[in-house]
Amino acid sequence: MTYGHMEEKCTLREIRQSNMYQTFQNWAIQNYGDKGKTKTVTRNKYQRIVRILKGEEESTAENSKLRFWVKAKGFQLSADTGEVEIGELMIPARPVEFGQSRSSLKRVAVVENFFDIIYKVHVEMDGRGGKHAGQKRTYRAISETFSFLPREAVTRFLMSCTDCQKRMHLST
Repeated sequence: MTYGHMEEKCTLREIRQSNMYQTFQNWAIQNYGDKGKTKTVTRNKYQRIVRILKGEEESTAENSKLRFWVKAKGFQLSADTGEVEIGELMIPARPVEFGQSRSSLKRVAVVENFFDIIYKVHVEMDGRGGKHAGQKRTYRAISETFSFLPREAVTRFLMSCTDCQKRMHLST
Protein backbone atom coordinates (compact mmCIF):
# COMPACT_ATOMS: atom_id res chain seq x y z
CA MET A 1 0.00 0.00 0.00
CA THR A 2 1.44 3.35 -0.96
CA TYR A 3 1.45 6.42 1.19
CA GLY A 4 -1.13 8.00 -1.13
CA HIS A 5 -3.62 5.21 -0.42
CA MET A 6 -3.09 5.55 3.32
CA GLU A 7 -3.66 9.27 3.03
CA GLU A 8 -6.87 8.65 1.06
CA LYS A 9 -8.07 6.13 3.65
CA CYS A 10 -7.49 8.64 6.47
CA THR A 11 -9.49 11.24 4.60
CA LEU A 12 -12.43 8.83 4.21
CA ARG A 13 -12.21 7.97 7.89
CA GLU A 14 -12.23 11.68 8.76
CA ILE A 15 -15.32 12.20 6.60
CA ARG A 16 -17.10 9.26 8.27
CA GLN A 17 -16.06 10.61 11.63
CA SER A 18 -17.34 14.06 10.70
CA ASN A 19 -20.76 12.68 9.65
CA MET A 20 -20.87 10.59 12.78
CA TYR A 21 -19.94 13.64 14.85
CA GLN A 22 -22.64 15.83 13.31
CA THR A 23 -25.36 13.20 13.74
CA PHE A 24 -24.43 12.52 17.36
CA GLN A 25 -23.94 16.19 18.20
CA ASN A 26 -27.38 17.14 16.84
CA TRP A 27 -28.97 14.33 18.87
CA ALA A 28 -27.09 15.29 22.06
CA ILE A 29 -28.01 18.98 21.81
CA GLN A 30 -31.64 18.12 21.04
CA ASN A 31 -31.92 15.71 23.99
CA TYR A 32 -29.60 17.28 26.56
CA GLY A 33 -29.42 20.95 25.52
CA ASP A 34 -30.40 23.98 27.61
CA LYS A 35 -34.09 23.55 26.76
CA GLY A 36 -34.19 19.98 28.07
CA LYS A 37 -35.00 19.20 31.69
CA THR A 38 -32.21 16.67 32.03
CA LYS A 39 -29.51 16.18 34.64
CA THR A 40 -26.75 17.22 32.28
CA VAL A 41 -24.53 20.29 32.04
CA THR A 42 -24.35 22.34 28.86
CA ARG A 43 -21.53 24.79 28.17
CA ASN A 44 -23.88 27.64 29.10
CA LYS A 45 -24.86 26.02 32.42
CA TYR A 46 -21.19 25.14 33.10
CA GLN A 47 -20.21 28.81 32.71
CA ARG A 48 -23.06 29.92 34.99
CA ILE A 49 -22.00 27.41 37.68
CA VAL A 50 -18.41 28.68 37.50
CA ARG A 51 -19.65 32.29 37.85
CA ILE A 52 -21.76 31.28 40.87
CA LEU A 53 -18.77 29.57 42.51
CA LYS A 54 -16.57 32.60 41.88
CA GLY A 55 -19.26 34.92 43.27
CA GLU A 56 -19.58 36.67 39.91
CA GLU A 57 -23.30 35.96 39.41
CA GLU A 58 -25.68 38.05 41.46
CA SER A 59 -28.20 36.18 43.62
CA THR A 60 -31.65 36.56 42.10
CA ALA A 61 -34.99 34.79 42.28
CA GLU A 62 -34.39 33.54 38.72
CA ASN A 63 -31.15 31.72 39.58
CA SER A 64 -32.07 30.53 43.08
CA LYS A 65 -32.82 26.95 41.91
CA LEU A 66 -29.48 26.72 40.12
CA ARG A 67 -27.59 28.17 43.11
CA PHE A 68 -29.29 25.66 45.43
CA TRP A 69 -28.45 22.77 43.06
CA VAL A 70 -24.81 23.90 42.81
CA LYS A 71 -24.50 23.96 46.60
CA ALA A 72 -26.40 20.68 47.13
CA LYS A 73 -24.24 18.82 44.59
CA GLY A 74 -21.01 20.22 46.04
CA PHE A 75 -19.63 21.68 42.80
CA GLN A 76 -16.16 23.17 43.15
CA LEU A 77 -13.35 24.52 41.04
CA SER A 78 -10.26 22.34 40.74
CA ALA A 79 -6.96 23.17 42.36
CA ASP A 80 -3.55 22.62 40.77
CA THR A 81 -3.33 18.82 40.75
CA GLY A 82 -1.60 18.39 37.40
CA GLU A 83 -4.41 16.07 36.25
CA VAL A 84 -6.92 18.79 35.32
CA GLU A 85 -6.72 22.47 34.51
CA ILE A 86 -6.90 24.90 37.41
CA GLY A 87 -10.45 26.16 37.76
CA GLU A 88 -12.07 23.21 35.98
CA LEU A 89 -15.51 22.38 37.34
CA MET A 90 -15.50 19.30 39.56
CA ILE A 91 -18.07 17.45 41.66
CA PRO A 92 -17.63 14.98 44.53
CA ALA A 93 -17.90 11.36 43.43
CA ARG A 94 -20.08 10.72 46.48
CA PRO A 95 -22.13 13.09 48.64
CA VAL A 96 -19.96 15.67 50.40
CA GLU A 97 -19.06 14.61 53.92
CA PHE A 98 -17.11 16.40 56.61
CA GLY A 99 -13.37 16.06 56.05
CA GLN A 100 -13.71 14.54 52.57
CA SER A 101 -10.50 14.68 50.55
CA ARG A 102 -10.37 16.36 47.15
CA SER A 103 -9.08 13.15 45.55
CA SER A 104 -12.60 11.78 45.12
CA LEU A 105 -13.68 14.48 42.68
CA LYS A 106 -14.95 13.88 39.16
CA ARG A 107 -14.82 16.18 36.17
CA VAL A 108 -18.11 17.59 34.91
CA ALA A 109 -18.91 16.37 31.39
CA VAL A 110 -20.31 19.11 29.17
CA VAL A 111 -23.01 18.13 26.65
CA GLU A 112 -21.15 19.80 23.79
CA ASN A 113 -18.08 17.63 24.62
CA PHE A 114 -19.89 14.27 24.94
CA PHE A 115 -18.70 13.10 21.49
CA ASP A 116 -15.03 13.84 22.22
CA ILE A 117 -15.16 12.25 25.68
CA ILE A 118 -16.88 9.07 24.47
CA TYR A 119 -14.78 8.78 21.30
CA LYS A 120 -11.51 9.09 23.21
CA VAL A 121 -12.47 6.35 25.67
CA HIS A 122 -14.20 4.07 23.15
CA VAL A 123 -11.50 4.17 20.47
CA GLU A 124 -8.30 4.97 22.34
CA MET A 125 -8.87 2.96 25.53
CA ASP A 126 -5.89 0.95 26.80
CA GLY A 127 -3.93 1.58 23.59
CA ARG A 128 -5.62 -1.47 22.08
CA GLY A 129 -4.68 -0.58 18.52
CA GLY A 130 -7.93 -0.02 16.63
CA LYS A 131 -10.08 -2.23 18.86
CA HIS A 132 -13.14 -0.42 20.14
CA ALA A 133 -14.28 -0.95 23.74
CA GLY A 134 -17.81 -2.21 24.30
CA GLN A 135 -20.65 -0.34 25.97
CA LYS A 136 -19.98 -1.50 29.54
CA ARG A 137 -16.23 -0.86 29.42
CA THR A 138 -16.69 2.50 27.73
CA TYR A 139 -19.33 3.71 30.21
CA ARG A 140 -17.43 2.38 33.23
CA ALA A 141 -14.22 4.14 32.16
CA ILE A 142 -16.07 7.40 31.53
CA SER A 143 -18.00 7.28 34.81
CA GLU A 144 -14.75 6.82 36.77
CA THR A 145 -13.61 10.25 35.59
CA PHE A 146 -16.74 12.20 34.62
CA SER A 147 -20.17 13.02 36.05
CA PHE A 148 -23.30 14.04 34.15
CA LEU A 149 -22.68 11.91 31.05
CA PRO A 150 -25.70 9.58 30.72
CA ARG A 151 -25.35 5.93 29.75
CA GLU A 152 -27.92 6.61 27.02
CA ALA A 153 -25.43 8.96 25.31
CA VAL A 154 -22.76 6.24 25.32
CA THR A 155 -25.22 3.70 23.91
CA ARG A 156 -26.33 6.13 21.20
CA PHE A 157 -22.70 6.87 20.30
CA LEU A 158 -21.83 3.17 20.00
CA MET A 159 -24.89 2.52 17.84
CA SER A 160 -23.63 5.18 15.42
CA CYS A 161 -19.95 4.15 15.49
CA THR A 162 -19.24 3.40 11.84
CA ASP A 163 -16.32 1.04 12.55
CA CYS A 164 -18.35 -0.99 15.07
CA GLN A 165 -21.30 -1.18 12.67
CA LYS A 166 -19.00 -2.49 9.92
CA ARG A 167 -17.58 -5.16 12.24
CA MET A 168 -21.08 -6.28 13.22
CA HIS A 169 -22.08 -6.65 9.57
CA LEU A 170 -18.89 -8.57 8.79
CA SER A 171 -19.46 -11.01 11.64
CA THR A 172 -23.06 -11.82 10.68
